Formats: sequence, structure tokens, C-alpha cells
Amino acid sequence: MNSADIKEGSVFSISLGGCVAYSAVFTSMLHAHVVAVTDKAIRIKTYSESGKLREATCWLPRKALVKWTGDDKYGWRCALALWFKAAGYTANFINEYASNSGVSA
Repeated sequence: MNSADIKEGSVFSISLGGCVAYSAVFTSMLHAHVVAVTDKAIRIKTYSESGKLREATCWLPRKALVKWTGDDKYGWRCALALWFKAAGYTANFINEYASNSGVSA
């Protein structure tokens, strides 16, 4: 999969970052559901803790979604391109709805 394959109804995760410290691993992800597509951008919604789609949406440029991995069985993941700097509403959307998790041994 790549950003050209995205269509309305697609579901994937965007890796926002992660780190390893001592025996702990932390990640930040945005789980996206595509609600609209144009040639240059996609409009996404995220899921609440109860699994329902939130009302808030955000547009992201297709070219900003890079490094696709995964498969249809376990899901697709990508990262944001290094040149993409979220600002304003987009930055607030990402900060508000990102899922942050950690595991330690």
C-alpha cells in the first residue's frame, strides 16, 4: 500500500514517534479512518476509546504519508514525512487524538 492506494473507508495508523529508555518502549500513533479523498489530500477521522468514530476531521497531504508497512490482515502503518510540519488546527488535531502508550519490563 502507498498513499496513492488510499480510498474512502481505508483504515490505517500513522506513527508519530517513539522511544526506548532502559527497559521501556513508548509509542505515539494516530489511528485514521479516511472519510474523503482528493488527488492531493485525504480527510481523516479518529476513533474514540469506545471504538466509535469522532466527529472531528483533519486534512493531510497524501505526499506527507510515507514509509508504508503492514498488510491487509494486520493493518497498514505509515509515518509522516520529515518535511511535514503540522501547524494550527492540524497540530491541535494530532495532539488531541494521538494514542500514546508505553510498556516496560
